[in-house]
Amino acid sequence: MRICFVTTSYFSRHAAIKRSLGMAPVLASRKHSVTIVALDHPENRAHAERLPTVNWIFFPLGGMMRERRWKREFLSTHTFDLVIYNALGWRNVVRSRHSVGFVEHCELESANKSLSFVRRLAMYCFEWWCLLRFQGQIGASRYLVDLLRRRSFQLGLTRSIVWAPYAIDSEVVPKSFDESPISPQSGPRLILHVGTLTENYGASFMLDGLATLKERRQDWRAIFLGDGPALDHCRKKVIALGLSDNVQHPGYVAEKELRKLLGQSDVFLSHLNDTEQDWARCPSKLYYYMAHGRPVVTTEVGENRLALGDSGFYYRPESPVDFACSVSRALDAGPAWRPSYSPESVTWEYRTDELMRAIRPVMESIK
Repeated sequence: MRICFVTTSYFSRHAAIKRSLGMAPVLASRKHSVTIVALDHPENRAHAERLPTVNWIFFPLGGMMRERRWKREFLSTHTFDLVIYNALGWRNVVRSRHSVGFVEHCELESANKSLSFVRRLAMYCFEWWCLLRFQGQIGASRYLVDLLRRRSFQLGLTRSIVWAPYAIDSEVVPKSFDESPISPQSGPRLILHVGTLTENYGASFMLDGLATLKERRQDWRAIFLGDGPALDHCRKKVIALGLSDNVQHPGYVAEKELRKLLGQSDVFLSHLNDTEQDWARCPSKLYYYMAHGRPVVTTEVGENRLALGDSGFYYRPESPVDFACSVSRALDAGPAWRPSYSPESVTWEYRTDELMRAIRPVMESIK
């Protein structure tokens, strides 16, 4: 099968490209012909060197209309069996008349209250337009899949809407959790959070919870990896709360350092609020956590509850005290604790095969 991933921007700015980076090499190893359309940027060029089995086509940097024209011309002069659009937006979703198109919905921007009303309204209209124009839709969360199916029903349309959460490279995953267990440590145990630091992602909330935890016990230290608009505020708040000896915000770190810290961690943090925006999200770092088989402290919201099941250490999203209690329980779980899920279930190999099994009947019905 000839498959094309259409992307926009680059990974550190627009993380939706992660699906093409994960699926493309797997599909190529399955003997498919795979192309990635990407912005001509040093970061994307580096990915291309890392993925030599994939055909990369680069488009020049430009405004929205220039990017749309380039993609429209490319798709009109090249024939693919399947085109997957990895970012929902006016820049990226350009219909191809020669291919079956699947549009990925990785979040629900129309529900993001931090965006302007005009922006949310535009994205709301675009979400409906994609249902009208494309046979296939990919939802990164179960909430998005259910929402798209309801909207499709309201429009009187029959659409193929498939659930496809994110995943991680198999090289990150141990063959079993027992191959690299955490050894008992005499020093402070490590709590790790990986992700963009914003207020609506719980940046301040988790610090409030850790301040409560410090009142009860001090046998821990926490590292928050990642940049974001709340980074400076968080660093100041750490000082204000008296957490300087326990909490660090080093910002963005290289992949090698990230993997090292993941392997050393005792507890992971993944905050989701009880909002439509967070029910629709698929936090990709969750699967890095799951691959290492350590306790994940989170809320019973959306994909986190679905993925972790009874293995999660849950707290109420409005209660820093409850958060502190759950972190404490996770710290007490000890090195022998193991989750009920398997590490293989979070790999791109597993997810890619699942998605292609769901898409194949659509391809066959059109033929």
